[in-house]
Amino acid sequence: MAQLRSSDEVADTPMAAASEIPQLQPARWWHLAALAQLERELFPADPWSVETFVAELAAGRLLQVAIDEHGQLRGYVDVAVNGRDADLMTIAVERPSAGQGWGRALLSWACQQAEAAGAERMLLEVRSGNTAEQLYRRAGFERIDVRRRYYPDGGDAIVMVKSLVSRPGRSEGGLVRNA
Repeated sequence: MAQLRSSDEVADTPMAAASEIPQLQPARWWHLAALAQLERELFPADPWSVETFVAELAAGRLLQVAIDEHGQLRGYVDVAVNGRDADLMTIAVERPSAGQGWGRALLSWACQQAEAAGAERMLLEVRSGNTAEQLYRRAGFERIDVRRRYYPDGGDAIVMVKSLVSRPGRSEGGLVRNA
């Protein structure tokens, strides 16, 4: 499983206004400079480069961007689907948009697309103490393990999983469907 890069700014609160509903679209080459700039702002110690994003696109990852009504990139998510498993590789929302529901929209999209691609569960790792863990819990992810000293600076990673397949007699709980 790849290391999840989840910014602390990913939040789970309602959108500020109906006009601020994110437009989610596949990342394209013209988004790469903005993605790399946002990376440098949110992950200054270890940002992904433009080349990393190019590699993700070339690998066929589910790399999606959130664009506001003015065409500004607000966030992004990257998912790798490997058979029955999907890995949430990275998810981030720009600081000015934190707490407005952009992270929830990106995570919802990621779960829907992974399930549509045949994944039965999604896995992620989040740094211990990252406030994004609350978003994941509300979306139906459960903590299954802790990887001690996982990050280069010695920080622990919390491993979480979410079932993407509803089972008869089982509540869908945090499973996100088109609404």
